[in-house]
Amino acid sequence: MGTPELDRVRGIALALPDVNERLSHGAPCFFIRDKRPLCYFHDHHNDDRMSLWCPTSPGMQEELVAAEPARFFKPPTSASGTFTAWLGRHCCIGGGRGRR
Repeated sequence: MGTPELDRVRGIALALPDVNERLSHGAPCFFIRDKRPLCYFHDHHNDDRMSLWCPTSPGMQEELVAAEPARFFKPPTSASGTFTAWLGRHCCIGGGRGRR
């Protein structure tokens, strides 16, 4: 159980073949064959936003963040270096209300 937004992400992700869900980095994450997670964050670091984070190929993070900074962002890197090459995608614009 979760927010309607998480339930929607969960429904889409778990309908794909070989996808499973488990907590990782303190958030619900979806793994394909136990690899390459897609993480759902709601109010992460008290930012009042919903976002999806996933690993990207080299250069993709910089390209998308530069092209659409309101939609894409570079997640903060953890102390262990996790999220260095990850891409964040805001699910809502405008304080968690306006969907985009």
